[in-house]
Amino acid sequence: MLVEEVFAGNLISGRVQTIAKGGSLQEAVAILEKGGFSQVPIVDGNKPVALLKEADARRAYASGRQNDPVEQLASALPPLLQPKDGLVDLMAHLDEFSSLLIVDPDGSLRGIITYWDVLRIARPYLCVSEIELLLREVCATAYEKAYGKDWWDHIRPDLRNLAEREHQSDRSDGDSSPRHMLGHTSMWALIEILRDIKPEYGEKRYNLLQKIRVMRNRVAHHYRLDKEEVASILTACMEARTWLEDLVPQL
Repeated sequence: MLVEEVFAGNLISGRVQTIAKGGSLQEAVAILEKGGFSQVPIVDGNKPVALLKEADARRAYASGRQNDPVEQLASALPPLLQPKDGLVDLMAHLDEFSSLLIVDPDGSLRGIITYWDVLRIARPYLCVSEIELLLREVCATAYEKAYGKDWWDHIRPDLRNLAEREHQSDRSDGDSSPRHMLGHTSMWALIEILRDIKPEYGEKRYNLLQKIRVMRNRVAHHYRLDKEEVASILTACMEARTWLEDLVPQL
């Protein structure tokens, strides 16, 4: 998964809770408390007109306006984005707004996105990407030390052929150096390449890398991840990172 392939529609988590225009502050606060939300969109039909935040509710009670319609107490709408808007657009707006509303082309509310929804994709993606890059560095360093500048020729033939076929299919790619060629291997192939030259690292560590590989595929294919799954990915990646970073100077 590339950052450019992440769209607003991929990041919406669950059905958004709303309150109708003209509703009461008490109703809105009940929605916030029951769902553990920090804001609730106010809609006219199914089109957002305002966003009531926890701070808005507190100000209303403090000023004695708790009986006013919610739209008169709420904050202005944040930018309205569409499901096909990209991650770059989202992050540009999230620098200023704590949440964003996603609407369909007809203006109907599709969902709400917060920093957590972005991190749910971005943090696992960045972590597994780091592990894959470290794994490539460990493989390249180990083979280069063992076989010298022609180390690519000593990669297991079936794995080497897979990478070379991938390289050939990339017509804009003119670099055929060993380290670049290693960049065309899948994470599964990288694990097997390292296992071939360093079997002494043990199955426990290779099993950990395989676990991360499976998680990587879930992240890459936009599976919805809950908080426990994100925590599992981060924990596994931190453990593997410590091991892989320590390996490079030892090779």
